[in-house]
Amino acid sequence: MKKCSLEVIRTLEGEVNFLMERVTELDNNLMEYISCKKEQGESQLLTIAMAYALSGIYSCFEDQFSKIARVFENRVENLASWHKELLKRMRIEVPDIRPTVISRESFAILDEMRGFRHVFRSSYMFTLDVERLNLVVNRWQKGKDRVITDVKHFLEILEQ
Repeated sequence: MKKCSLEVIRTLEGEVNFLMERVTELDNNLMEYISCKKEQGESQLLTIAMAYALSGIYSCFEDQFSKIARVFENRVENLASWHKELLKRMRIEVPDIRPTVISRESFAILDEMRGFRHVFRSSYMFTLDVERLNLVVNRWQKGKDRVITDVKHFLEILEQ
C-alpha cells in the first residue's frame, strides 16, 4: 500500500468515520419514514423524504470515495462520467497503492443508489417512480450491512 503520512491517513479516517455517522443518521431517518409509510400508507411527502434520505446516504459514500481517491492519487480521468467511474475505482485494488474499498455486492447496491440519486436530482422534470424508490430502498436495507462492513474493513487496513 502507498505510504502516506500519519496525519493524512488519520484525517482520512476521521472524515470517513464522520460521513459514516451521517449515513447512520440518514438510514435511521429512512427507517422512520418506512415505518410511517406502513402506518399511514403512501404519501407524496413520505416518498420525497425517503428519496432524500436515500440520495443523502449515497452522497455520503460518494464523498468518502472522493476523499479516498484524493489521498491515494487514484484520480478519475473521465469527468463526463466521474460518478460512475469513481464508484468503479473503489471496486478495484490498485496494486501497491490501496486495497479494494468495496465488494462486488456493495458495488451493485451503491451503483443502483447512484442511478437513483441521478434521477432524484432531476426529478423536477417528472414525478418520482414510487415502485423504483421502494425497490432501491429494499435493496439498500438488505445490503447495507455489507456496504458498511466493507468501508470499516478498508479503515482497519489503513490502521495497520
